[in-house]
Amino acid sequence: MPLKKGMTVSEIAGYLQGDLKQSIVRDVQPCLGSLTSPEGLFAVPRLVLSYVDYLGALYHGYQPQKAGKRRKFADQSYAKMFLKDVFGTVDPNYAKHGHLLWEIYRNGTVHLYEPMKLRNQGRQITWEVYKGPRTRSITLAGPRGIQTHLAVHLVPWQYEPNKWAQPISINCLYEDLLAAMDEYVRAIQTNCQIEQRFSQTADALQTPEETSLDKDDKWGKGRLFWIQRANCLVEKEEKRSAFQHCSSKFLGRAIDVVMPKLVLILGRSAAEYFFHFRKLADVMGQVRKYKERYDCIVLYHPSPAGGNWHKQREHEESLQLARQRINDVCTP
Repeated sequence: MPLKKGMTVSEIAGYLQGDLKQSIVRDVQPCLGSLTSPEGLFAVPRLVLSYVDYLGALYHGYQPQKAGKRRKFADQSYAKMFLKDVFGTVDPNYAKHGHLLWEIYRNGTVHLYEPMKLRNQGRQITWEVYKGPRTRSITLAGPRGIQTHLAVHLVPWQYEPNKWAQPISINCLYEDLLAAMDEYVRAIQTNCQIEQRFSQTADALQTPEETSLDKDDKWGKGRLFWIQRANCLVEKEEKRSAFQHCSSKFLGRAIDVVMPKLVLILGRSAAEYFFHFRKLADVMGQVRKYKERYDCIVLYHPSPAGGNWHKQREHEESLQLARQRINDVCTP
């Protein structure tokens, strides 16, 4: 049962427990691997919390925006609400520590490859990912040597003065997502307001987003493609070579299939697949060739985690150049 307008309660349940749950199983389960293998330690939280982002949008409901403003479906507050209200019925620790889970494991793995470390008023909290049951003995290395601790999924533990770690089990994270979806279906079946909020979002999602890309018909004969690079679980010091290895399996072929008139490359990690350079700024503000066939322009990645990239001179040069080339290649 695909998502559509005007879904009944039974159709909503069929969508969540059919299409969406099957998608989760196909996406996440292969990443888990065996309990002793290293696969999935970053991929599973990245995938699970991206699904939570979507479920949070459905759970919160869609509120129409003012005319001329881009519609807003997802927000971190919606996702955190879903973690608290729905995941919290599966494990109460999501209600208490779900906000930390989001800040450390979603924002980090989606935007910056690995989970984030947070600091507040002299206190620091880091991450610890493992496979296995909800409670497990884990070790953490620090200035005082190796420390062993009986970790509880999601519950921060103090390993040094003013230093904490939030452990998560990727097996529990996956299983809790599936259980939370069942809880969500039960809530929809028994609470008409929760059902109405789902329908608000689902109905709005079926309406195409208004865009300015076809302004003055400049984009009428053109098409825009988005290609994501491969993100692999490897040791930190090996991640760049692994990025190139995994991306080489599909990215070059995908570009050859699309045969783009212009390739916009977002961020250092993506640019390193195409070009060799010391500083990202060295390859910005110019049109460079890939495979001697494709024109490329490098831009900073638009993630807020990238700092004040929008104030850099090379960013403005690349942006102006990209706008000019887009107008050139898309003009009939």
